[in-house]
Amino acid sequence: MLPISPEPAAELTSNPYRAPESEIPGEVCGSSAEALRLSHARTEGNLKGLGIYLLLLGIAWVVQTQYNLSIVYLHVKGVVSAPWVAQPFSVVRMALMPVLAIAATTTGYGLLRRRAWSMRMATLLVLVYVAYWLMLSGHALWSESVRDAAAVFAIGPIWMIPMMILRRADAGTVLSSEYAAAIKDTPYFKVRPRIPFLILLAMLLDIALVVGVAVVLGLPKS
Repeated sequence: MLPISPEPAAELTSNPYRAPESEIPGEVCGSSAEALRLSHARTEGNLKGLGIYLLLLGIAWVVQTQYNLSIVYLHVKGVVSAPWVAQPFSVVRMALMPVLAIAATTTGYGLLRRRAWSMRMATLLVLVYVAYWLMLSGHALWSESVRDAAAVFAIGPIWMIPMMILRRADAGTVLSSEYAAAIKDTPYFKVRPRIPFLILLAMLLDIALVVGVAVVLGLPKS
C-alpha cells in the first residue's frame, strides 16, 4: 500500500471564514492635500468672508459713483444747481470713487476664488483708500472745522480694519498656487465663508462713531 501523503495546506489560503481584505489604498485616506486644507480651513473661511465684505463695499461705492454721475448730468442739463461738482476737490473725489469700487470688487472676487493676485489688488485698494481718506480729512479741516475734520478722520479707517486679516501668517499659503492645486485635488472638501471678528468690529465701531458724530455735530458750534 502506498503511503498517503498529507494534503497541502491549500485550504488555509482559501479559508471561507477569513475576514475580507480592504482594497482601498492607504494613501487615499488622509492625503497631503486634504491635510493642507484642514490645517488652513479657518483662514480660508476668513478670506472668503473678507471677499464678500469687499464685494458689498464695492457695490456701495458703485452706487455712490452712479449717484455722483447723475448729479453731474442733471447739473449740466440745468435741472439742478450743483456748482460744487466743478470744484477741483469734488472732481478728484468723484474720480477716485470708481477706482475704489473697481479695486474693492476685484479684490473681493479674488479672495473668494483664492487667487494669488488678490493680495496685490488689496494693497492697491488700501493705498487708494488711504489717499481718499486723507484728502477728505484735509478738505474738512481746511473748509469746515477741526471738529468736522476729526469726525471724518475717525470714521475713515474703520472700513479698512478687516484688511488686517491678510496679515495672518498663513494668508499667503491659502492664496498660493500649491493651495489652489490642493483645492482642485479635494473637491469634496468644502469651506464655508466666515464672518471674522475684525469685520464685526468694523461694523460696530462704524455704527457707534456715526451715532456719536451725529450727536456731536448736532451740538452748537462754539
